[in-house]
Amino acid sequence: MLITGFPAGMLACNCYVLAKRTGADAILQVTDPHGNILYKTNADQRARQAIDPGVAYIMAQIMADDANRAPIFGFNSALHWNNHIMAAKTGTTDNFKDAVTIAYNPILAVGLWVGDILGNNHFMIGGSDGVYVASPGVHTFVNIALNGVPANLWYSKPPNVVPGPGNSWFLSDTTSIARLPGDSAPSPTPTPVNVNVPEDPGTGPILASPPPPSP
Repeated sequence: MLITGFPAGMLACNCYVLAKRTGADAILQVTDPHGNILYKTNADQRARQAIDPGVAYIMAQIMADDANRAPIFGFNSALHWNNHIMAAKTGTTDNFKDAVTIAYNPILAVGLWVGDILGNNHFMIGGSDGVYVASPGVHTFVNIALNGVPANLWYSKPPNVVPGPGNSWFLSDTTSIARLPGDSAPSPTPTPVNVNVPEDPGTGPILASPPPPSP
């Protein structure tokens, strides 16, 4: 990916673009031997609105706010960038088979998968959460790919989104929602958990216990 520069006013992008689905293109452009363009795809012609732009904006805001992750990962983890605004999310399978981290902003989307390819009976070592095994690579890639890009490049707020207290956001018709049935606070209140990064023994994937014999 090559990034050369941005117009002075290009610091906020329309969130309607974020909420659109364009599909994949096998051929982006065809040129003749002289460099003349014979064909060039136009993804916007096939784009359709996937979700409400306001919902897409609020989701991006949630995943870009480091304070939302701090109770689990602490502040300034690999999911936070001091020099860019990025929405980021991790994922880890329950048995540590694999893990993933995705991150995006208006001009860049990246995903990194880490796991074992030897078979379903191999796993990473216990505690290999996505924030430890995948997020550092995404963090480094974003820093390199967005070098020289304005730090405050982000989506513009759609008209149906209103700000709330504590860096919260609401759709304009849902600024107050009654608690849903059964949606009560956990009891007892969860206590913070200290998570230590597991050491890599350097032995590669762990072979799981063999499955029981077929009857």
